[in-house]
Amino acid sequence: MAVLLGVMAASFAWIGLQVYAYRAYQMDLDEALHANRGLDIASALRRGSLTDLWAETVKPDWYPPAHGYLVAAWFLLVGVSTTSARIYAAVCFVLLGVLLWASAKEVFPNAPPLLLLTPALFLLSDNQHLIHASLSMLDLPANLLAMASLYFMVKSLDETSYRNVLLTSFFALLCTLTRYSHGIMLLAALALGYLLFSFRDLKSRIFVILAAWLPALLVLFAWLVILGEWKWLVAYSEVQPAQAWSLEELLFYPKQLLGESSGWLPLLLTCVGAFSWIRQKQINRRAVQYLIFFGVALALLNYRSEGTSRFGMVLLPPLWVVAVGGATELLQYLKKQNIRLLATGSWVILLVFLGIKNHISLPAKLSTAYENTNTGVNDAYQFIAQTLDIVHQERLKVVMFGENDSWSGFALHFYLQSQCLSYHPNCLINVTGERVMNKGWPPKNAPEEVRNKRVEETIAAADYLTVFAKTPILPDGWVEVARREFVFARYKIESKNYQVVILRRAVATAAP
Repeated sequence: MAVLLGVMAASFAWIGLQVYAYRAYQMDLDEALHANRGLDIASALRRGSLTDLWAETVKPDWYPPAHGYLVAAWFLLVGVSTTSARIYAAVCFVLLGVLLWASAKEVFPNAPPLLLLTPALFLLSDNQHLIHASLSMLDLPANLLAMASLYFMVKSLDETSYRNVLLTSFFALLCTLTRYSHGIMLLAALALGYLLFSFRDLKSRIFVILAAWLPALLVLFAWLVILGEWKWLVAYSEVQPAQAWSLEELLFYPKQLLGESSGWLPLLLTCVGAFSWIRQKQINRRAVQYLIFFGVALALLNYRSEGTSRFGMVLLPPLWVVAVGGATELLQYLKKQNIRLLATGSWVILLVFLGIKNHISLPAKLSTAYENTNTGVNDAYQFIAQTLDIVHQERLKVVMFGENDSWSGFALHFYLQSQCLSYHPNCLINVTGERVMNKGWPPKNAPEEVRNKRVEETIAAADYLTVFAKTPILPDGWVEVARREFVFARYKIESKNYQVVILRRAVATAAP
């Protein structure tokens, strides 16, 4: 345990240093979306506004609010900034490493202690997980919650205590209300596990299982049915339209698994372990529950054929846990104790080397993972904040024109609101971007008259306009306050010069 904590602490420190070093690389659209939910919930809590808190909880969104509440608690604890939003992911990364070790110990209690480090060391050597430990995204926190639910599910297989089943349902609920796709995979895997392992003694377990799951099921029913949030679950599943299956799409996630040592090595060890257990007719029920989750996740990912690499991250943690069993089986072929120790030590050293190699490459990976590859966006946001005198504002509405993923209304909202909260706990800065005015959020094809009315109403309520353009066209009734040119650089996109213009509403003068 001490070795594990030391390794994870070193990893956390390294990630923290890189996140701090890149603190001027502002969030793009995706990161800002997830960070804003936590920011706005934290703001509502600090202002004591139950109305705003409820609105932030149930607002139309592809993403449910559990992640927002967890991030809000983190912001209230450590403060709000781009750095702290990303450090939250690093905390989840460390917790996942500890949980993987505990899971391996639960599934394989007789495994050599050093081998129990295998899942956590695979985590440290995995490219996707390490990058997402430095991003304000949903993938890694959702993986953590899914693995927590599986951990207590496995503990309940031999001891059907109300506490273990309740914790299984609690973390499954949190996972579902963090990311719908993870929740569907997890709930399906848990249902199959209950049918497979609890069917024979269902009479003795049914009341405990139902009583423990009832609160979570009631919350899900209220959320999806009573509040009507089911339509956003459907909308999320249809963000990218399903395409006709092709061999290339069906092989996308298997190829991803085979593309890195953190994928093909645990897959190989899992196959070795499964073959050995089948041959010995000693099926490890605990390991099977993780394999059920892996199989369900792989099937659902292929069903949607999305072909997004970060979605495949969910496949890895269950394999890392089960890989311990395969490694333990291989050790049985080594008869001498000193050779076993040498082989175990060499295995751990190999994984540590892969983890160090992965961490050394993190700075270069983050320079592209953060998308905005220079400080132009940060400089522009600072310019806007200084012009608006954001540190002395308590209520302000800003409309942003000329946005894309680099400089979006979502990202500017996070920047200005987090700056303001550092000085005024009760401040409320709202930024509405062109994307939201024209299409709404989540985007939808509203009639043109609806879109026009939304734009007019939003601009009519605004205190300031910010315009990003090569040659800005200024609307009537607004006066230019400040203007400056910035260089924006984005990964795989040519650097461009844009002017940032800030306008305030013109004060009407009385006729003589």
